[in-house]
Amino acid sequence: MDLGAKWAEIDELKSSLAAGLALSMMSMLLAGCQPTAPEPAVVETAPWVAPTKIVEAMSETDPYSSTESSLKPTTNGGADVNPQVEKAIDDLASRQGADQSEVAVETVERVEWRDSSLGCPQTGIMYAQVITPGYRIILRLDGVRYTYHADLARRVTLCENPSPT
Repeated sequence: MDLGAKWAEIDELKSSLAAGLALSMMSMLLAGCQPTAPEPAVVETAPWVAPTKIVEAMSETDPYSSTESSLKPTTNGGADVNPQVEKAIDDLASRQGADQSEVAVETVERVEWRDSSLGCPQTGIMYAQVITPGYRIILRLDGVRYTYHADLARRVTLCENPSPT
């Protein structure tokens, strides 16, 4: 066998080897590009949670709670009251054109609202779906009861159409 025939045979083997290698690489690339079936989405909905009364004595260490005696209506310069109760009294007196001393605090309940609407959702507004601790404040003025809902920080709202609790 001459040297030229050997070189031709080597070139043929190189071509076959290159073709086989290219085919193997293409197969691996195509296998990697196969779409995988997506995992089915599991959607869990939390059950509806009504506001829950927290049966505990309000402590003096909680800056948003008050003692029973301090929940009485006050005038400017009166005893220190829960800031949320004070805001509710101020709002009601302002709405009705009454003096703050005429507003009586009937009850203050510590509750957990089911969302950030504080149990007073308004049509067309979306609310964060988080448990929101706060208060249900019942005030009385001229024989009429008024229900206020509040969070623990700053929001106090007159709730004329509360959601079912």
